[in-house]
Parts: sequence; structure tokens; C-alpha cells
Amino acid sequence: MTRDRTLRQLSGLAMAVGLVVSACSSSTGSPQASVAPAPSPSAAAVTSPSAAATATAAPVETATAAPVETATGSAEPAVSPSEATGPSQSASTGYTGPAATIEYAIWGDPTELKNQQAIVDAFHAAEPKITVKVTVSDWDTYWDKLQTGLAGGAAPDVFAMDGPLQPDYAGRDVLLDLTPYIQAENYPLSSLADLAVKDFTTADGKQFGLPRDLNVIALFYNKKLFDAAKVPYPDDTWDWAKLIEVGRKLTVDANGNGKPDQWGLYTETTDMENYWSSLVWQNGGDILAPDGKSTVLDTTEASGGIQFLQDLIWK
Repeated sequence: MTRDRTLRQLSGLAMAVGLVVSACSSSTGSPQASVAPAPSPSAAAVTSPSAAATATAAPVETATAAPVETATGSAEPAVSPSEATGPSQSASTGYTGPAATIEYAIWGDPTELKNQQAIVDAFHAAEPKITVKVTVSDWDTYWDKLQTGLAGGAAPDVFAMDGPLQPDYAGRDVLLDLTPYIQAENYPLSSLADLAVKDFTTADGKQFGLPRDLNVIALFYNKKLFDAAKVPYPDDTWDWAKLIEVGRKLTVDANGNGKPDQWGLYTETTDMENYWSSLVWQNGGDILAPDGKSTVLDTTEASGGIQFLQDLIWK
């Protein structure tokens, strides 16, 4: 894989968001009741597809400039809608234990809460003896609350987990190993995105979560700026060279003072998820060795991807 591959060919997933179960549950009802629903097909939270992206070039959010609107790069379900509505998704677990209430915590906004509540309502319809209380917080507050709850033994029963953070929490002995429940339900992990499942699988094969959705890195573009510059919209032929070419055309110094009034390209550079990891992969490199125990950022391919980002900023 080299840097002249087209953007569409090089599209990829940034990370998985999954659901995990606390090992120190504070739910109302029996402990068994609080954990059994989590790995069942009807309880596995799969978000509804968001608004479709209008951009045709996929895996970049772009660097060094500003005018980005138009396309929507949003969370992609970890399983397709057709799979979600299949027989395995609609089957009830047939829970017959005492009535139980469990807390399901997520980060997000009102729209995400609405989507997740719809999933919870469908689960409750299938399992009327289990009530699920959904709580939502913004990103920063969510992790503060979670840390406090885990330290005090009052963590939510089921909560959203950022894929890259899972090893840290699994190592604290605060997450429930879902493997025996998955096996008891004969839950088909193969119906979920393989890379997302691996985000919540330990080296010894324990499953500490199930993927809920995937974040996709996409190119957003402002149609008005493209139209004003008489530049065609991005398509599947775009590569790094085309990105630079168009970015320069869209960068405008309107008053001639040597400082651009309109930048042709922009991305956040502090978080690998937003762009630089995609550049590493686009250039045929990787971030971690296959065993996950060492970095391979010093390879020619990986460093070449990071150098491209550096050049976008300084050249």
C-alpha cells in the first residue's frame, strides 16, 4: 500500500465504541439478573445508521486549513441493519429471575440518548422483567463519573467503553468477563466487525465488551468554496497529491498581506484518531507490532505518513 492509493481504497475505521459490564455492579435485583442481559442478542446495543455522508472521498479529515462542512462522517453501526433485524437479534433471552433494574451509562448528546433509549425500549419489550436506566454525560464528565463510581463500588452496570481504553480498565479487574455468557447464549461474534470485537478481547481470549458502533474518518468539504474556486468536488481518484493541489487552490489571501484569510485544508493534529493514524495506514505503515507489545512507528512507511502531515503544516 503506497501513498498514491486512492482515498476510497484507503478508507478505514478509527476506533470502536463498545459496551462493557461492571464487575462491581450496584443494580437492583439479583447479581445474575444484572449481567445476563448484556451479551444477549437483543441487549447488544447497535446504533441506528446516522445521516449518510455526502462526501465521496473517504478516509481523511484533512490538515492545515479550515473550510469543511457538507459531508457527515458519523458513527457506523458495528453490525448492519439487515443483520440487526435477523432472527438472532429478535430472540428473547427468556429471563425468568426476579425483576431487576440496571444502569446503562454512555457519553454523547440528546440525539445519541434518543437512539440508545429506543434500543433499550426494544430490549425491555423483549425482557419486561429487566428495566434499563440510561444515563448520558458529555465526554469529560463521563470518565470522571466512571472513575468515581468504580472507586466507590457504585459504577453503572453496563457502560460505553472507548476501544483503546479497554486494556486499562480490564487490567483493573473492574470489568466482567462476558465469555461464559456469550458461550451460553451461543452469541455469534462473527456477525460483528472483527476488528471491533478484537478491541475488547484480551490476549488470553477473554471478552470484556461487545462493539456498539465504529467511528469512521471521512473527508468533509465545503461545496460553496469548491464552487467559488471552480474546483470539482472530491471523488474516488483523489490521492495525497490531489489533496495538496486542491488545498492550495482553496487557500486565499484576500487582502494580500501574506496571511491567508481562507485556509484550504484543516484537521486536528493532537489526536491520532482524527488523522495522523490514517496517514500511517495509508502509507502502508502501522502503529503497533502484531503482538501489541511494541511500536513500529519508526518504520519508513509509518514515519512517512507522519512526515506527510508535518509537510502539510510547514511546507
